[in-house]
Amino acid sequence: MRPGKGSSKTKISFWDAKKMLEKLGVQFDHARTVTKSTQDTLLVVRLYFFTAHAFNNAYSVVSGQPNNTVFAQGNAVEIQIATVVNDNATVSSSLAVTAPPDFDQHMKGCRIDTIVVKGLPAKWFDVDTKSFLDDDDHPPPSIQSAYMHDQHALFQLFSTFGALSAIDVVPPSATTSTTTGADDGTTASSTVSTSHFDAYVQFKTYDGVRAALSTLCDGGSRVLCHTSHVKTFVPLVAHVDTTEYLSDAHIRQRRFAREQRLHDQKAKAAAAIAAERQAKASMEQATALVGSLGDELDKAAADAIQLSSSLAELKAAAAAYAALKAAPTMERVAIVRQALDVVGTCLAKAVRDKEEHEAAIQRAAWTKQVNKAAAAARDLKLARLQKKLSAAKHSFASIVGHVAVVADMAAADEALAVAVQSATTVLNNAEDVQTYLAKLDEDVDEAVHSVDAVVARLEVVDRFYQVERAVKSWSIAPFHVQSLLQTIENEAWGDRTEDVAKRLDDLDEVVQAGGHLDKLVARHVALDEQIGNATPRHEDGENDLRQRHTDLGLLLHRVTDVRDVAGLQTQMDALEAQVSAFLADRYGDTSALKKPRLLQYVAASSGIPRLASSVWIVDNDTGAVRPPKTHDERLQQDMEALRVQVVESQRRELAKERQLRALVLQSMKQPKPAMNDDATS
Repeated sequence: MRPGKGSSKTKISFWDAKKMLEKLGVQFDHARTVTKSTQDTLLVVRLYFFTAHAFNNAYSVVSGQPNNTVFAQGNAVEIQIATVVNDNATVSSSLAVTAPPDFDQHMKGCRIDTIVVKGLPAKWFDVDTKSFLDDDDHPPPSIQSAYMHDQHALFQLFSTFGALSAIDVVPPSATTSTTTGADDGTTASSTVSTSHFDAYVQFKTYDGVRAALSTLCDGGSRVLCHTSHVKTFVPLVAHVDTTEYLSDAHIRQRRFAREQRLHDQKAKAAAAIAAERQAKASMEQATALVGSLGDELDKAAADAIQLSSSLAELKAAAAAYAALKAAPTMERVAIVRQALDVVGTCLAKAVRDKEEHEAAIQRAAWTKQVNKAAAAARDLKLARLQKKLSAAKHSFASIVGHVAVVADMAAADEALAVAVQSATTVLNNAEDVQTYLAKLDEDVDEAVHSVDAVVARLEVVDRFYQVERAVKSWSIAPFHVQSLLQTIENEAWGDRTEDVAKRLDDLDEVVQAGGHLDKLVARHVALDEQIGNATPRHEDGENDLRQRHTDLGLLLHRVTDVRDVAGLQTQMDALEAQVSAFLADRYGDTSALKKPRLLQYVAASSGIPRLASSVWIVDNDTGAVRPPKTHDERLQQDMEALRVQVVESQRRELAKERQLRALVLQSMKQPKPAMNDDATS
């Protein structure tokens, strides 16, 4: 079968072929593929029929298709059929009906008494094919073969044709093409050596040979099947043995060949044992030398490292030693010894070269030392110092010309100039190298000290003016801070930087207390407005709150000891808490309106309290008695009082601003410290 013209398929599968044949009404007992190439579009299927009727019907149906074409699922398929002719079909007919006259005159195996049946499944006949893998374990056949007994399947099969003389099984020949008979059509050529065998069957009479061949090869279409493997069919291929395989001469020849092979194998085994013993002795000797050779190699490697030499010969010796250590032999010991000798020669040459090189280095050592020291001083230390000094001048540009810094700045510039001049590479004699290097180190150290000193001086001066600016921003100047700063400005610039820094450290506590006090003054001013917005229930409470506020303000402006600031902080917190309480207790507050009225008790003349039935208010100015005000009247009175308080608060705020403005103008009119550029330390 193959795809026809106009077909969309490129090839026909085995399953499509089976379905197509079943649709045509072709009934067969077994089918397998014969096509071996998967690239070929042609599909060849071999059909087996157990009855002539089924065979004739299939042949007539397939051959009668118009134009040898059938259609499957709309695709045209070309189909042709032919009868398979077996070459073994004439084997039985070529044999004479009666035995040749000289049949009994020939020896067994040299006459027509043996047949060969090829490709029999080993599993079906309980044949052990393991011996096929090792020909030495396959003894020559004998009449007492394991297959010559009534219980074996081979004996039971072939004894039905006549009396047997011998049965022998051999691996299948290379020319035998045996198939498994499965529907997929795969061949068993890859596993035939262990799953199939060829059988040599020797009969005692000529009639047994003829009966076996006529039964097994009648018509050339005989197949062998098994009741437990219904899908497997083995085509029977049998013919008369013409090689005299079971003759006595060939049996003796095979036995001699086997004995010769066994002898050769024993000789090879003995030689292998001797070689193994020799290799073992060589390995023991080589193992004993591995340690000393390893020590010698390590010493050579240490010498090479000391010489700073990377020798290719040393790597080769190490590789040879690694191979020796992995598999010790005397041959490899000799290779390692030769490699170590080469390494020793190379190391001796390297030692001489190193001595000459060291002599040349020693002759030029002073030049390199001077150049290296000068370059390091110029490119590393002095460059960093110049960069550091430039950064300091840029950061403190406003105070670079200050009287306290001028002298230190000049000293730093001079020290850098001296160090740069000393770092210039000059030619010197070898005796002056150490003197030159000592002077260079001294000049560089002096430059480092001078630059560090001027940077520290600039930081101290900048710190002083930062403190001064912070003090000027205060609304008050407590603890005589201005006088202390003026003292430092007038007297301390001639002192050492450490002494000036110590004075500023001592002043830090006073400055921190003054800053804290300035914050308290700001909070005191803020409380003035809050007190104006507060409306206590009693006028005495308001007067008391105002008095406490005034007293605290006097204390803030009269404090002289930094330790009193903590107490003022506590008083300020208490005053703020009381003002907050008054702000929450105003008339008309939601929480106050929701409070229930308390019953008022009036003491009678008898001293027994009684519940007042009504409340009347006596005017203090006129003495008139009037009823209490209504809610609307009280609310109107509260709004009027609140308006008056807001106006008074605004007036006090304006007065405070005028006071602060006057203080600022007064501080600006104070004379600044004179900057004498000609002053010296």
